[in-house]
Amino acid sequence: MHITPALRGVVAVLRGRLSPEWRSTRYGVYMDLINTLSGEGTGIAQSRKTHVDYELKIYQHWLTVGNDKRVPGVEEIRGWIRPVFGKAKEMLTLEMNDESTLRFSFADGKGNITASGAIASIG
Repeated sequence: MHITPALRGVVAVLRGRLSPEWRSTRYGVYMDLINTLSGEGTGIAQSRKTHVDYELKIYQHWLTVGNDKRVPGVEEIRGWIRPVFGKAKEMLTLEMNDESTLRFSFADGKGNITASGAIASIG
């Protein structure tokens, strides 16, 4: 399998080796901050609920294909939720103040998260 420079760039961004705001034409990969959500919400671990504060940043990955044509890649959600609750590596749910939800797990003891999928809207 041949790994292209563009794919190397995507892998580097996803593995966190490059900062989230990193943009470069070197690998044909771009990542733009498209939204920041912050506020108070409810953290749900099984049936236990915890009042939390959160800040989520939503990034849009872009790939360069062919003659510099940019096409959208995946959206990525990074951020923090505090206080930390639940068990290590447990899949948890954040219910935000607008009732939308995000499935996630804690990446560390400081409240940084790994999101599982996109934000789901209620209704």
